[in-house]
Amino acid sequence: MRNIRKIEVIKAIGQIGVVGIVRSCDYSKAIDMGNGMINGGIRVLEISMTSPDALNVIKTLKQDNSDKDFVLGAGTVSDAATARMSILAGAEFIVSHCLSVDVVKTCHRYGIPCSPGIQSVTEAVKALELGCDVVKIFPGNVLGPNFIKAVHGPVPHLEMIPVGGVSLENLGNWFKAGAYAVGLGSALTKKDGRDADYESVLEKSQATLQAIRAARE
Repeated sequence: MRNIRKIEVIKAIGQIGVVGIVRSCDYSKAIDMGNGMINGGIRVLEISMTSPDALNVIKTLKQDNSDKDFVLGAGTVSDAATARMSILAGAEFIVSHCLSVDVVKTCHRYGIPCSPGIQSVTEAVKALELGCDVVKIFPGNVLGPNFIKAVHGPVPHLEMIPVGGVSLENLGNWFKAGAYAVGLGSALTKKDGRDADYESVLEKSQATLQAIRAARE
């Protein structure tokens, strides 16, 4: 029997078109950023495991927004132990900056979608062989939109999400190249080089969704 929730999560990411990435050294600011994204309409969030108290951020955001329909995942996951802890804390999908077989296997064990980071066609095929439906293109600013177009030549059915260097100004190029969705971190959460406040993140989230709708049209 297929994991219905797993399918729903992957579908939700594609429908909204963006994964909001929360990364902050300050727990309270991380919560504000997450709430700003959720209330700004970005209902798919990724909490970076490089942030202190990341697991508590996942738990708190889920508790504070239990009445809302949204999906919360964990990112920058590089080992099986971190993947397991994230899932037990409530993460519904796992994103990695690299292709780790152990992380992918752990996610499969718990019925959770896994999006490993890839940089080549070889890694793209390996991810498919491991049972991944969606992969992370990282670093996006190095690989560029044409990478997606090129990979879709020999591997047309692989869904890809670029992360790193994606902004409101260039996200249209990524969708034109065939991106399934985009991952946005600092473009949403930074203001003048510092962590943005709740209102700023909320406004940027709303603007991002408008830009994605325009790009897809």
